[in-house]
Amino acid sequence: MESAFETTAKLQASLASRALTQTRDAAQLAAQKPNADTLVESWELAEATYKRMNALQQSWIQDWSNWMSYAQSLEGANTMPKYVERTGNIFLQAQAQMVSQANEFSELLDNVGVSYAYWISGKLNDPR
Repeated sequence: MESAFETTAKLQASLASRALTQTRDAAQLAAQKPNADTLVESWELAEATYKRMNALQQSWIQDWSNWMSYAQSLEGANTMPKYVERTGNIFLQAQAQMVSQANEFSELLDNVGVSYAYWISGKLNDPR
C-alpha cells in the first residue's frame, strides 16, 4: 500500500510536470506570429474561468451566511449534553464546508488546467 507521503509526492510531481508542459507550450504559442483568433479565444478562456470562480464564490458566500445563521442559534440546547452536541455540530459543519470548498476549488483548478492544455495543444497543432 502506498503511503500518504508517496501519494502526495506523486500528485505534486504530476502537477508540476503538467505546469511545466503548459509553460513550454505557452512559450511556443507566444513565439508564433500574432493571431487575432488566438487572442480572442484566450480572453474567452479567461472569462469562462472568471465566471466559474465567481459562481463558486457566490455559492460559498451563501453557504457561510447559512452557517452563520445556524451557528448563532443554540435552539434546543437546554441541557449541557445538548449544548456540547450542538456546539460540536457547529464546528463539524464549518469543517465540512471548508473541505467541500477546498475540493470545489481544486476541481476548478484542475478543469481549467485541462481545458487550457487542450486549447493550447490545438493551437500548436493547428496548421493555420
